[in-house]
Amino acid sequence: MYIRVKAFPNSPRETVETVSEHVYRIFVRENAERNMANTRIKIILGNLYQVEPKSIRQISGHQMQNKMFELRQTE
Repeated sequence: MYIRVKAFPNSPRETVETVSEHVYRIFVRENAERNMANTRIKIILGNLYQVEPKSIRQISGHQMQNKMFELRQTE
């Protein structure tokens, strides 16, 4: 399953807004440096889908605001 995220790093609060199915706007407190914001987004998505963050792989948007993640189904 693919998940689209528009990231807002360095936000004063941490929130998740659902745009549509599997499309989110995620506000995180972490800065967009040293992969800190991307790591936090993976943790948030893991909590949202009730899976381990290691089951989520970032496909694109490593240094951009629009990102694509893949949720790998583990047996």
